[in-house]
Amino acid sequence: NESSYEFFRDVCKKVFRETGNFVAINFNRPAVEEIGGGHWSPVAAYSEEADMFLVMDVARFKYPPVWVEGKKLWESMLTVDTAQSLYRGFVVVSLRDPAAII
Repeated sequence: NESSYEFFRDVCKKVFRETGNFVAINFNRPAVEEIGGGHWSPVAAYSEEADMFLVMDVARFKYPPVWVEGKKLWESMLTVDTAQSLYRGFVVVSLRDPAAII
């Protein structure tokens, strides 16, 4: 819990402009009106106009991609993971060599 929504949003905007970088979030599903508990998902896009993020899911058969209000998504990451007693959050994953994906 050492970050802010503005920082998260700015990091995502920068990441989405670059090749080979990705954002994954650990969030609480009920906070974004989904069934379940804590979960990791990749974030695919940000709409500055609507201030919303496109959250993909690794369980596509159960949870289709969904646009989530930015602050609501942030609040879902401010919940505590009861297994670890730590706040949820986000990570940026970068390829060492972005050309390797081609």
